[in-house]
Amino acid sequence: MRPFTSGTPSVVLALLLPLTACGDGDPCRDLAPGSVCTLAGTGEYGFNRDGKPARDSDFYLLSAVRRGPDGRIHLMDFNNQRLRVIDDAGLVQSIAGNGFHAQADVTLPAIDSPLENPIDFAFDPAGDLVFVSYHDPRVIRITAEGNLETLAGDGELGVRGDEGDFGDPL
Repeated sequence: MRPFTSGTPSVVLALLLPLTACGDGDPCRDLAPGSVCTLAGTGEYGFNRDGKPARDSDFYLLSAVRRGPDGRIHLMDFNNQRLRVIDDAGLVQSIAGNGFHAQADVTLPAIDSPLENPIDFAFDPAGDLVFVSYHDPRVIRITAEGNLETLAGDGELGVRGDEGDFGDPL
């Protein structure tokens, strides 16, 4: 597949390519309508460390991308077992996940914990990030202090019935 570059007409965009987004504050804002701007990613699968400019960073299957309440772009890097963010300097940093594939350890800071194929996330009303993982049956929050907190689930696979209270982890 031939690589795409910033300015490529959007009609040729494929979903396997680097993250694209446009809007206020993005480096893509001056593009002609219908054009594509690469915001993050090289188009190569992998992990080439944190602290690199967003366009020079490798990802391994982004499963979710959202702008946080602080305006930064958050990226769920599924096969790198990390949640990453594009910081104010335009550099990619991990904020959760140490790159190892295992259930999250809520006794560790988010950045030091393994993750088990994190798949999606949202922000709660307080602005904390809440995520779920493909092989970790829990809903987990990253607190403002950078710690992990289980909101629901006990980490055990299976069905417990319909009588549980969502507010009480199983």
